[in-house]
Amino acid sequence: MTVKEYEEAILKKGNKDLANFIIDNFGIKQSTNGTKDHFQILKMLSDDLLIVGIARMDQIETDYDISKHYPLLLGILGIMFGAYQFTFGPLLIFVSASITSLFMLLSMKNERKIRRAAVYLRSLLIQIKDSKSTL
Repeated sequence: MTVKEYEEAILKKGNKDLANFIIDNFGIKQSTNGTKDHFQILKMLSDDLLIVGIARMDQIETDYDISKHYPLLLGILGIMFGAYQFTFGPLLIFVSASITSLFMLLSMKNERKIRRAAVYLRSLLIQIKDSKSTL
């Protein structure tokens, strides 16, 4: 990995691609030496790019915040299943509610993973920016 690749990732990748880039380079599966190497590369980024990176991580964190849209979705689903109760049998409602719940849980897991990656990198970028400004 080079500084240029990090610059391109922060400036040009979409939110999901950038989160996957973070997970691949700083994830649990990464070796300690690999993580240290990536951290050293982050230290070489310019102050402007650090600021842009922090802003991008805030954007990703906000976009993948499940507390914002899941309560509304649950309310809508509750109303829909209540209306379906009069039209369809209880077994069909149970099956559709189970499938919907499973889908929502998987979606929440994926969104949390992306959000966690953004929070992690934002924290690193802030630490690097603060250490550069004190020098």
